[in-house]
This record gives sequence, C-alpha cells and structure tokens, in this order.
Amino acid sequence: MPRHRLAVTALTLWLTAGLPGSAAAVDRPLSPPPAPPLAPRPTPTGPGTPPLFQAVEILPTGCPLCDAIISGRTAEARALLGDGRATFPMGRRFHQGWTLLHFAACHGDADLVLLLLKRGLPGDLRDHGGNTPLHIAARHDRIEAILVLAMKGSPLDVANAVGKTPLHLAAENDCPRAVNALMRLGARADLPDAEGLTAADRLAGSQDDGLRLKTRRGSGEVPDPRPERLWKKYGGDFRLLGSDRDRIGRILAHPRLDSDARVGLITGILRRRGIEPSLP
Repeated sequence: MPRHRLAVTALTLWLTAGLPGSAAAVDRPLSPPPAPPLAPRPTPTGPGTPPLFQAVEILPTGCPLCDAIISGRTAEARALLGDGRATFPMGRRFHQGWTLLHFAACHGDADLVLLLLKRGLPGDLRDHGGNTPLHIAARHDRIEAILVLAMKGSPLDVANAVGKTPLHLAAENDCPRAVNALMRLGARADLPDAEGLTAADRLAGSQDDGLRLKTRRGSGEVPDPRPERLWKKYGGDFRLLGSDRDRIGRILAHPRLDSDARVGLITGILRRRGIEPSLP
C-alpha cells in the first residue's frame, strides 16, 4: 500500500474515533453531482470574472479524464492520471463552476484528490457560489477527502458567497463525521454566516449528552473535541513525564468519563507540572 494511503487511513481512523457508526467506515450513498444545464452559459466578462473561468461544459466533454471524474468512475480516472497520458485541463470549469477537484471531493476519492493536487490543481479554487473543494467534501460527509485537502493546505475557515464555511455546510446537511473531522482539525465554530448564524448555533451542549448536532433531520451525538485538543496542544510539552502521558491516554480512552471529567483530569495533570492550559 502506498505510504500516503497508509497515512490517510491512519489519520481517518483517528478523526472518526469514538463517533457512532464510524467503525463500519461506510459512507452514505453517493450523492450524484448536479445535473448539467440544457445549454452552456455564456462566458462572463468584466472585473468580477473568476480568473480561470471558461465556458460551462456539458457531458460528454470530449476529454476522457473529465468524463471519468464527473461520472464518478474514479478508478478509471486514477489510471488515466497515473499513466501520464491523459490531457489535464487545469482551468476547465463545468456546471456551477466546479473544477475536476470539486467533483473528486464530492465523490470522496482521497487518492484521486491527492493526484489532482500533485498535478498542480489548486485546492482553494471556488465555484460560482464561492465553494472550495473542501466545502463540497464537507457537504457530502467525505472525511478522507477532507483530510487530504486539509493536509495539503486548503483553508478550513474560508467562507463561500453566503458566508458559510465547510463546518457550516457539514452542520446544516446532517454530516456528523465531517463535523467531527473538521473540529478536530481545528475549524472554528464561532464564525457567523451572512445571516449572523454560526456553526455552533447548531451544536447544543449538555452535561449528559456532550455536543449534539442539530439538523433538519433531528440530532445526533458528536464527540466533544476539547479533551483531544488539550492533548494535541500540550502532549509534547517537555515538562510532562512518561507516566503523565500514560495517565492522559487512559483518561481519553475511559468509556465512563464524560468530556467535562476528561478536561478536568487532564487539566489537573498539566497544572501539577507547571503548565497552565487554555483550550485551543
């Protein structure tokens, strides 16, 4: 197995640790990409025109690689990219202004996303609605694509045309795995959208339940990221002893401790070593 694939698999398991249903590692049924328009739109001009915009395309595109990626035939697309013979139209735009990377993120194929990034397609390109590929991956709960894009520098807190970050879209569309992954990666939940609502407005907390994701389809439990963030921020401090790290590991893994108890115990260990913690 390629080295980058092992890294993606390991980090995906860490991001989904403790999330109900994550052990099955089965994505929800693939949401099809948007239907193409009946006719191409005219190419816009003027100062507000996106720099890489080209006329909207309709299937078939005349490019085997584009057809494979848009249609979800990701294994075929990886093979075309791997042999180096496929034409790679970096600036080509499709329905809604999507690039090939937007489609790859929608399908959730982390290897294909990585190949497109390595071939030079920028990870922060926006569609007509201001959405980056990370917005699309979050909207469709594609946590492996989220991980690869974040590892390669895609901004976590970039807002689209209506002020929504990837975390907003994950929260609004009942994607608890994407919410968990983005929060563990450090995405901010306090940024307001154009209506003044934050992603945290959909997260209701209680001492018994921890964080819960509230969406149109009801609510589902989302692990509180505070204990893991404390460990990530201070676990490498030289003042901690090996026994301290072992204790913190057992605290994080203890099934009967709620998040508040974990935070309190970890904070106590840190303070005994002269570390005054603050939640990141």
